[in-house]
Amino acid sequence: MSANMNLVTGFWGENHVTARDMRALYAGLTGQESFVFDGIGDSFRLDMVTANTARLHSGEGIMQGAHFRIEGSDTVDLNIENGVTGYYRNDLVVARYTKSVETHIEAVNAVVIKGTMSTDAAVDPEYNTGDLIKNELTILDMPLWRIPLNGLSVGTPVQLFKRINWITKEATVTIPPSAWSDHLATVDCPIVTAQSQQDILPMIANTAENRANNEAIAEAGLQDAGQGDGYLVFYAESVPTTAISLRVVVRRG
Repeated sequence: MSANMNLVTGFWGENHVTARDMRALYAGLTGQESFVFDGIGDSFRLDMVTANTARLHSGEGIMQGAHFRIEGSDTVDLNIENGVTGYYRNDLVVARYTKSVETHIEAVNAVVIKGTMSTDAAVDPEYNTGDLIKNELTILDMPLWRIPLNGLSVGTPVQLFKRINWITKEATVTIPPSAWSDHLATVDCPIVTAQSQQDILPMIANTAENRANNEAIAEAGLQDAGQGDGYLVFYAESVPTTAISLRVVVRRG
């Protein structure tokens, strides 16, 4: 019996699930962005072990649905060419996807894209972009790190990739009256990062205290006004005169 749709997770009586099938699934679940999974391995940590050697550690990444990794205790050493006195340069460490035109074999390798020297502020070199989901690319780069050079000196690597953590985290934060200034309050919340997508919800325990907090939230016109690494910012149309407790749910960080 022939079918006019492709049942990927079904039995056909033969091997049929392809890398393209899995890439489409991952892209559907995570979006067409590229990112690194937070907290798995070393999240592609980069160390400068010498002035000419950058060491990339373990991690798990997604490049527009394509899953790539450095496992366990494995590392990749990359050569950084010497700088020149009086000149600035930015090199990029990228995860590079390639596909052979002849064999269609695909691979991902960590490579260094050498920047152009400048007597002024350095700029990042160009890298390969495109849409991998359409399956039309033979090369694509995902920037991981920028390595700045000032003359012969190598600066601290700068992270360029986004991190993601699919594990839902929850915490309770309390906003005391003293935290408010000009209708804004900043409170500590360790589970939140600058890249987090979180839901700010009233605590749902059915207690008199929490019911009073819910009323206070409504009366204050409380709104989520932003976040950074380890903190949240709230806005209130009417500044509360009592402490308010909230449950914070980070669904993706």
